[in-house]
Amino acid sequence: MPFPLNHRGKSVLLTPQPQTGEPKMMISPNEKTIAEVLKLLQERKTPSELARKYHVARSSIYRGINERAEHDVKTVTKLSERDYHLMLNKMERLEKESDIYNTCSCSKFSPLEEKFEEITRLKGKCGIHALCRVLNVNRSAYYHHLLRSPEKIQIELEDKNLRPMIKEILKKAANAIE
Repeated sequence: MPFPLNHRGKSVLLTPQPQTGEPKMMISPNEKTIAEVLKLLQERKTPSELARKYHVARSSIYRGINERAEHDVKTVTKLSERDYHLMLNKMERLEKESDIYNTCSCSKFSPLEEKFEEITRLKGKCGIHALCRVLNVNRSAYYHHLLRSPEKIQIELEDKNLRPMIKEILKKAANAIE
């Protein structure tokens, strides 16, 4: 079993030698060594042979292969038509949400009133569902705010019209008491 160690600024693995059981220092490979190893792998050398030759752990060889190998996406991942379609839809949705996030002047941590104003401002450019999702607002809360606002304005207008009449009645009542 290898033991990681730092030796003179280099990453080192101590592994027991198979013959004697004594620890042997294995310096982790640099980029030049990894390039040589990858070239030899293409020439059909095994990772075990290369690990012994370069005094590195086999896991380092495999890690170097996995990190630097170029993968053909079509051969590595097989997606069904449905999964591919779902992935494209998700990517499109995420791009739209990113655009929304960049155009919004508030964040999901802003007060709720600011979020409502921003949703109302941008609802012509983007869908309300996406705006609510990005700003972390329940759609029902937004629709409640939207539908309730005209009623509130109507009540305020009625109060404004009734206020002078109420004051007049109160003045008459005060004069009648005197």
